[in-house]
Amino acid sequence: MRRTWMLVSAGLLSVPVSALELAKYPLAFSGERGLQVQLAPSADGDQALLQVTGVNSPIDEVVFLTQVQDRGQKTLAYRTTYDGEQRALVVKREDWGREQYFLYLPGEGEQSLVPDSDLAKSVRPQALEALYEQQYSDGVHAELARFKRAVHQQDATAALAAKDAEAQQDCGSTVSTEVYWSQISDEQLQQLSIAGYCGEVVSQMASICRADADFKTKAATIQTVNCTFGDELKLRHEGGAMLFSTERNAPNQGDFINAYLRNL
Repeated sequence: MRRTWMLVSAGLLSVPVSALELAKYPLAFSGERGLQVQLAPSADGDQALLQVTGVNSPIDEVVFLTQVQDRGQKTLAYRTTYDGEQRALVVKREDWGREQYFLYLPGEGEQSLVPDSDLAKSVRPQALEALYEQQYSDGVHAELARFKRAVHQQDATAALAAKDAEAQQDCGSTVSTEVYWSQISDEQLQQLSIAGYCGEVVSQMASICRADADFKTKAATIQTVNCTFGDELKLRHEGGAMLFSTERNAPNQGDFINAYLRNL
């Protein structure tokens, strides 16, 4: 349930590139359905201007000043800040002397990139630099880097609603998971799957209902699950509500909830 995302580092925020010395020869890649990537490394190899085009994504046509991270084992990551966290947009791996490049669009999986020598000949590093400066001045990078709490909260709410619907179908009664969002920090919303943690109660309800029809009578006494994060794992049945306090490092959360529900 925990996401392995890293938090924002001030050193990865986009900055003007007036002092950036670019290498003479840029790189270019192609992908499926017209995807193109232009990469203009700095002379010292520590940074690179990177532009992705031909994708239905907020990053389309944006030129990023990426920081090059050496991840060891002949792997380099071209990173920027997006939606409040560090992300590798492009990763280079070397395997048995063969270089491979992969694109990681926000919200999507890995996409293979193929070196495109013809496209590389048309790349103009100075033009990329000028466009980056213009976009930086317009606040494009700052907006993309900003953590969008409302979007994450909406996504988590939708995921919880899907879990509620599954429990309702399996148990034959209505249940709704409510999160105390004011008690959820931005850091928790970034790093953790709130729907995974807070949705575990209804997930266990659904599982028990599928295995034991008699439990459906008990499930009908639970109309709401009120979820928050605390210092320890707690669960209490009060009236028609389950009061659930979860903890990010709590082990065996599912087993704990399952045992509690069976002993109602």
